[in-house]
This record gives sequence, structure tokens and C-alpha cells, in this order.
Amino acid sequence: MKEYLSLLADYNAHVNREVYGIVAKLPEADRMKDVGSFHKSLFGVLSHIYGSDLSWLRRFNEYVGPFKALAIPELEGPLPKPGVPVFADFESLRAKRPVVDASIKQFVAEISEPSLAKVFSYTNPMGQSFTIAFGQGLLHFFNHQTHHRGAASEILDEMKVANDYSGIVNMLNAPARA
Repeated sequence: MKEYLSLLADYNAHVNREVYGIVAKLPEADRMKDVGSFHKSLFGVLSHIYGSDLSWLRRFNEYVGPFKALAIPELEGPLPKPGVPVFADFESLRAKRPVVDASIKQFVAEISEPSLAKVFSYTNPMGQSFTIAFGQGLLHFFNHQTHHRGAASEILDEMKVANDYSGIVNMLNAPARA
């Protein structure tokens, strides 16, 4: 399981670099345009992923940790409210994404295989309570990111912007980055 989670952490960082690179080339008006999706815009979708990542990482740190890799300023202070962008603009969000992705990779490396079975309970921002194993929470964490990057891909498709960034096979066959 730990090897699989490490692959997902690498994939997450790789795909975020790809999608943020594509979105960075768009005019700000296109990034912010309300296209009628649940999170309104490309910026809204990417902001939602980032804010949810912070919420889940804090939850993991609080209920299963502490983890050295999650002792980062981005996890201090109040968490973002659902539906409220973490940043006012794309460039601020883009600057923080690699910081959090690097922490995610270090966090996954820090996890012990036995800790994946640890069960914890939490209440989400909508007041719903859940009890899950840490490993199940991590699978949800990565699946959530993939789901919403799919929404970003659909918005880009509608804009007629090439965006074949999501395949894990693409990452596995990509040249190594320095």
C-alpha cells in the first residue's frame, strides 16, 4: 500500500505541474470565468482541490500524526471554508501548489505501513461524521484530487484547450526531471 501511495503522491505532483502549466498560459479572464460548473471556474476548481488538500492534511496530522512533513506554514491558522477561494488570484495559488505537493510526497514517505490501519473519526465542514482507516482516508484524498482535476479537464475541453495531462502512464513514461 505504501508503494502505491508513493506513486499517487508522485502522480499528484506531476499532474499538478502539468495542469497548472496549461492554465497559466490562459488569460486571467478565462481562468476566472464562471462556466457553470459546481466550482464555477478553472480557478475555483483548482482552489477547491488546494483547500481540500489542506483540510485533509491537517486532519491526518491531528488524528494520526504528527508528521514532520506537515509542519508547514500552509497548515497553520484557519482552514479555508468550503466554496471560498484560498487566494484571490491564480498566481498566488500556483506559487503554493508545489510547496504543498512536496510536503505530500514527504508525508507519504514518512508514513509507516502499520499506521495505515489506524482508525479515526472526524466531522467534515458540512457536519457529517465519519470513521475511517487512515489508509482509506489517503485513498480518498488522492481520488478527490483526481476527480476534480477531471472537472478542470472538462472545462479546458469546453474552451478547446489541449490538456492531456491526466494519464498516469504519461508520468511513468515522462523523461526524468532534475
